[in-house]
Order: sequence, then structure tokens, then C-alpha cells
Amino acid sequence: MFDKENGRFYDPDKVHRLNYKGRFFSVSGPLNIARSEQGQPVIVEAGASEPGQYLAARTAEVVFSHVKDFDLAKDFYKSLKSKLPDYGRTEDELHILQGISPIIGDTEEEAEEKYQELQDLLIPEQGLRFLSGYLGKVDFSKYSLDTPAREVEFPPENGIQSHFERMRGWIEEKNPTLRELYGLMEGSARRDWVGTPEKK
Repeated sequence: MFDKENGRFYDPDKVHRLNYKGRFFSVSGPLNIARSEQGQPVIVEAGASEPGQYLAARTAEVVFSHVKDFDLAKDFYKSLKSKLPDYGRTEDELHILQGISPIIGDTEEEAEEKYQELQDLLIPEQGLRFLSGYLGKVDFSKYSLDTPAREVEFPPENGIQSHFERMRGWIEEKNPTLRELYGLMEGSARRDWVGTPEKK
């Protein structure tokens, strides 16, 4: 593999077809990429709920997180890492990959304009559909966009748990309208990540 001196990407005599046929998929193979150093695909998990954390602690090598509050992110880190010993694993065996969406400008004003431009592109119908999925299939058709979220009847813990809890927290803390709520959830970035490179 990768014979630079002779300009050869692979040795055909060393590549064999898998011709795997299983219950859920079949593949002839082989891939056109080399195997990873550990000899198997990296196992990535993205659940922030308690069951998701236990699954990650037992099986995952990387957890993708998009907790948007710094203090909550620290709590999530501690909670997840504390579960590893239950499965005979150490903290350095599981990595957390934090997703962020920074919006950068040469000035604070420019960054704010970019942020607002992206927020304005949110389509209300899509925003409400997005909210509904995360909050347990809520029917928002009987509410206006300016309805305070506290007035909406949400099914108890029937959505994606980490999002459900986060939005319930926002509702209690900020008392947003539905328009503001889907902007908080589906928006392009947290205010913390909007600004100049020097500041952020």
C-alpha cells in the first residue's frame, strides 16, 4: 500500500474481495482506503441522556456533544466520565468532541450582522417542525409564533431527552415566544460564539 517510489497506490495481489453477505447488508469490498490504526471503525455516539451516556461509556470511543451552555457542558463531561469505571474503562479511553458554530467578523458589528442574517433565514414552519420533533411531536398549529412557550402543552419527556431538558430550562429562564424558542434551538450559533477572533 502507498508505494511512493513506484507510484503505486496498492498491490493488487494483496487485495481480496470480502464478498460478505449478512442479514442486514452485503458488500463485495474492498474499500479504497486503508484500515485505521486500531483495525476497526471509530465508534462514535451522540446521546446526552442518561441511557445514551451509559451506552457511550460501555461502547464508544468518541462522543459528539453540542451542549451549548459552558456550565452544562462541564456537568455533562463529569457525568459521562464518571460512568466509565463501571465498564472497566479509564477516562482517556473516551473522548468528547464538542460541536460549535462560531460566527466571526472583523468587527463586533459585522459578526452581529452575519448572525442576524442567518437567524432571519429561519423559516417559521421548519422551525416549528424542528421544535416539535425535539419536544415529542407537539402540534403547534393552534398557536401563533408570538405565543409564550410557557402556554404550550408539552407531552412529558416524550422527545429527545437532552434537548427536551435544555428547552424546558430556557422556557423557565427566558420565557421566550415560540419564534424565539426555535431561534434559540435551531439558530446558527450561540451568542457566546459571535464576535471577532480576538474576543472569541
